[in-house]
Amino acid sequence: MNVQFMQFKDIKTVDDENEYPAAFMSPLFIPKDEFIGVIDEEIERLSLKPKYPKYAFKMRTLFASLITAAPKDVEESIVAIPMKNGWWSQFGNLGSAEARKFKVRLEQEGILEEIQQALVGPYGLKGQCALYLVDQEWLERFKDVKTATSRYPNLVRIKNKAKNELFDLEKSKDIQNDLIHMLDYWEKHPLLYKDNSMTVARRVFNKNLERGGRYYGPWTSMPKTQRMKTTIDGEAVCQVDISAAFLTMLQAITKITSFAVGEEITDPYSPKRLHNILGGNGITRDKIKIFINSWIGGGNPKRNKAGGLKEFENNKSFIEFRNAILPYFPELRKVNKIDLEGIVFQKHESNVITSVIHSLRKMEVVAYPMHDCLIVKEKDVDQAVFALQKSMRFYLRDIGALEIEPALTVEMSDGSTKKVSGKRFS
Repeated sequence: MNVQFMQFKDIKTVDDENEYPAAFMSPLFIPKDEFIGVIDEEIERLSLKPKYPKYAFKMRTLFASLITAAPKDVEESIVAIPMKNGWWSQFGNLGSAEARKFKVRLEQEGILEEIQQALVGPYGLKGQCALYLVDQEWLERFKDVKTATSRYPNLVRIKNKAKNELFDLEKSKDIQNDLIHMLDYWEKHPLLYKDNSMTVARRVFNKNLERGGRYYGPWTSMPKTQRMKTTIDGEAVCQVDISAAFLTMLQAITKITSFAVGEEITDPYSPKRLHNILGGNGITRDKIKIFINSWIGGGNPKRNKAGGLKEFENNKSFIEFRNAILPYFPELRKVNKIDLEGIVFQKHESNVITSVIHSLRKMEVVAYPMHDCLIVKEKDVDQAVFALQKSMRFYLRDIGALEIEPALTVEMSDGSTKKVSGKRFS
């Protein structure tokens, strides 16, 4: 069997239009109530029944997650399974011991066959992670099993927390309670993909509650082609995306922008002042976007290395590009690792998205977060566009920044897109 094309570095990111060559198993799913018996029978057949009944959910989660992740109706169903210890403990308190027992037993039974080991997994997941071929006959036995997302025991997670970092317990409880209200609402209007129900996300912060805060659920790691095939209440969905979210927020907070008050904003990455250099010396709009997002993400105003950006042959070409672009985006010189870097802008972004979701819920519009995007029913797109632009504008005003309504991109389920202009108001 030739699996050369399945190197992890080639697994498509969530922004690509293509399907993954291998599906990624996240322990996020449990069988719906009417299918628990079917899963429990298989657990017992494989001698994986836990000693204590209260731990039954662990194996149910592993089986349901594998069944959900494994591609259907394909010649070879291939799944990427991570085995890094911390990965399993952070989701559902499963623990790596249970995950390893599950994997080893299924390999012994011939249900899983390892076809490629890897040191680095999808999404930069470091540690033991391999590709497995799933037995088609076994998978066929569970084709009718329907699953739903399980609620994490810790809906708010703080990564890389320093030991001496003070933790705002009350604020964490408020964030968690706020999220619980969202989950309760989503359970009434699940995001469905092939009869599998997704209603759970958690918020992940970095070091403290002022950094990060994005929502992560099973839909956030799906390929875009699959995500655009999901439904809410049986209706097709669309994705409403903030164009250049970090750049727009940086301009608003630093109050450095070339857009005049009242001017419409169509594409922040390609303002009019830049048109005279576009196309020359390899300067393209896409390359500018990659450069700017990496620059803001790193928060280093004196950066002089490509840092792995494949768009640049070497550090010299990166510096040349940097020197050509910075005069047109002087706000980029203001980034820093305190309050003007990517992880802090994630906090602002997630605050805006949270506000919009609650605003739309009051209008009985269901919205799911996707980083700087919203997933809503196609019929609700106009309300979502209006709410997202207004929420960001007034959020920026409330933190003392310029009032800017962001430019948006709307993608419909048939792949068609529409650009929505933004505007500077102060």
